[in-house]
Amino acid sequence: MTPADLDLVQAWADGLAGPVTLGWVEGGGKQGLALEAFGRQLAALSPNIVFKLLDRPQGPAPALAIGDRIFYQALPQGPELAPFLEALAPGHPTDADPLADRLAALSLPASASLYIADPCPFCPTAVRQVLAMARATPYFQVTVIGATLFPDLAVKDDVRSVPTLILEGHTRWVGQVPQDEVVAHLLHPDPFRLSPTSLQRLLEAGQAQQVAGMMAQSGRLFPALIHLLAHPRWSVRLGAMVAAETLAETNRTLAGELQEPIWQAMARADATVQGDLLYVIGAIGGPETLERLQVLVDGLGDEAVKEAATEALERILKETQPKFLS
Repeated sequence: MTPADLDLVQAWADGLAGPVTLGWVEGGGKQGLALEAFGRQLAALSPNIVFKLLDRPQGPAPALAIGDRIFYQALPQGPELAPFLEALAPGHPTDADPLADRLAALSLPASASLYIADPCPFCPTAVRQVLAMARATPYFQVTVIGATLFPDLAVKDDVRSVPTLILEGHTRWVGQVPQDEVVAHLLHPDPFRLSPTSLQRLLEAGQAQQVAGMMAQSGRLFPALIHLLAHPRWSVRLGAMVAAETLAETNRTLAGELQEPIWQAMARADATVQGDLLYVIGAIGGPETLERLQVLVDGLGDEAVKEAATEALERILKETQPKFLS
């Protein structure tokens, strides 16, 4: 941080009424080192600033975390420092927050990425507008990304200028953020275009059965579900597994459409994840998948995977055999 940045932080810290916590989502690489160094430097400036490693983060890594809905994959320095500090310790809320009133009807989670860079005259305003929406509703998660700090993410998202706001991975605004338009998109989403991040939040909120019900009622699968079935974290996979298994109980044909994507995910997964994917195959599969399971059972692979394949095969035989006899 520059001397001017340090003075701004000191003045802000002196006005704190009590401790504030900046979370740390641990991650490697030079970006992780830079973000961690910033967080530790910030905490060293005042005893009221606590820099804490998060045990079970629900955001990207590496990142600085403000609460559970605002993540920074950017170094908030220069003009970007003030909006960051405002989010870290916002002022007292007013009795009537028009933005919160408008977003009160939001019932599905949503996530957005806001790309910024230094210098950028419009970026601080865009950050303030987007973070205000994240603070106004528990359903909106925002990640602020430094396009120069994470050029690989910028390339992946085809970001060519800043600020760029990307909602749910598909709707984007470049330049000044039209807050009213973004709010309108949040209030009228297509639930089947939920990003993996948003669907994950829905499942981790204990709404796996509701997710299954939405799929069964509409006859459509959430495209993000297969991503979560192969997620590296067990708690995330569990929610997705419950949703898939519940769907199979009401619409096994629709649930069966997950089979081929699951087999494709198997090739990229480790043994632990493969075992969970095979559990899902057992819950949703039909006779057409028995041969593939038998290949795993008879193969020379991991014993735990062979055991999971055996259990899946036996479950499918048990649940489909009566149909052969009728």
